[in-house]
Amino acid sequence: MAAVNDCFIYFAALAETRHRGAVPDLFECLPSDLPTDCDNDAALRIHNVVTEFIEKCPGHPNVGPAFRILLHLHASDDLKSYLLAKLKFFYAQGDAHTVYQLHALQPTAAGRRGCNRRVSWPPSLSLGRSL
Repeated sequence: MAAVNDCFIYFAALAETRHRGAVPDLFECLPSDLPTDCDNDAALRIHNVVTEFIEKCPGHPNVGPAFRILLHLHASDDLKSYLLAKLKFFYAQGDAHTVYQLHALQPTAAGRRGCNRRVSWPPSLSLGRSL
């Protein structure tokens, strides 16, 4: 399990690099000889590995955080429908932890003045109140 965790830490660091455009502090806990860049090809390879992992090991504790990696990699044009399908699947399975991880990816309304509540996403499966 330690090897899987190490891979996911590395994948998360690469996804953050791609998302933010700078090398994150997360690389400080990884070996210094690992590449820190994440081009389109690398992002697509990581995306494919992570989605395959989600499909083959849906009960693994790293599945919930894997969705943020996919979001930050932004390597798929159809990511929204994939995340919605997984949200419905895990909701039907009663997997509250993974549903929470997916639900936490929703856009927030914090950008609006005086509002710090989350926007209902998706409306049909929202676990909180709508704005």
